[in-house]
Amino acid sequence: MKKVFETNDKRESSFLKNHLNDKYYESEIRNASGKYELFVNENIYDEVLIEINKIGKKLSGDIVLDKKESLKENKYKKGSFLYFVEKYFQLKYIHLFTFSIIYSLIINIPFIIVSINRIIVEKSFNTEYLVISLLPFCIIIFLSQLILICTRYYQTLKMVNEIFVIRIGKKNDYASLNYKIINFIIAVISHIVITGFIIKIYIELMY
Repeated sequence: MKKVFETNDKRESSFLKNHLNDKYYESEIRNASGKYELFVNENIYDEVLIEINKIGKKLSGDIVLDKKESLKENKYKKGSFLYFVEKYFQLKYIHLFTFSIIYSLIINIPFIIVSINRIIVEKSFNTEYLVISLLPFCIIIFLSQLILICTRYYQTLKMVNEIFVIRIGKKNDYASLNYKIINFIIAVISHIVITGFIIKIYIELMY
């Protein structure tokens, strides 16, 4: 558990706890030295920080923001499967977008080669060749982003979905390691499938 907020006002701590509970973020209030401290699971620490900052009500307490801790040190052995799983869920969106661009560029090299080859053979430039190169590039970026966003931010999507579901009993812990592993595997397999599909198309173009 990680401390995310502290206040001298008991009612404020209760208000914040109930607010987070409504958003499906589990939290715990602890009383220490006359202060009411709010703790959350370290896996949802960053998401809770964002949620607290969005609250319209002005809070008199203090948000506990430790830059060193908020980076979330990877507790798994470097190079292990769980290390890469945890690393994936520490990535910021800009990293996901950069990956999609690089991935799409690499996987579209065959289409670029085919287009350049046709231009050289026919000794003329045709916009059709440009489309042949750019269209797959854009489509693959879109598909890659769709996969990455849905798996990296699955907790947020699940919580939004829960709003429209009547649940009886205990809420699911979407921050658990099992959910992370499943979504990481989905992201990897989906990109492998896309790669295989593109290779198949390239082979058909060649022969």
